[in-house]
Amino acid sequence: MPLEQGAHYALDAWQVKVYHRGLKQFTGVERGQFRVEVAQRNHIGLVIRAFIRMEAYRLSIGISWFEAKTGITRDAVRAFGGNPPHPSITRCSTANPNSIRQQRLVVVIGHLGQ
Repeated sequence: MPLEQGAHYALDAWQVKVYHRGLKQFTGVERGQFRVEVAQRNHIGLVIRAFIRMEAYRLSIGISWFEAKTGITRDAVRAFGGNPPHPSITRCSTANPNSIRQQRLVVVIGHLGQ
């Protein structure tokens, strides 16, 4: 095998490793704990789809994977904090764990009442 061809294969192998590392690190693909094969396939397929969308977003703006994920997460938290999807959901104070438990209980009770 010529040296140029070996270098080309090595570069391809490295790109696959980089993709695999990014997929695992920024999507949590391995965190899906499913026993049914269909659920596993669905989870992996959706994770790969989300990663590809994040990659397209990242490349269009010219930022790193970390910045892309942080930006998406920050925007989602801001949108949820300003306009919760259900009126019984309120903002939680992380200073007191008991208040968080009480607010979760209020949310559950609010859902049961409707």
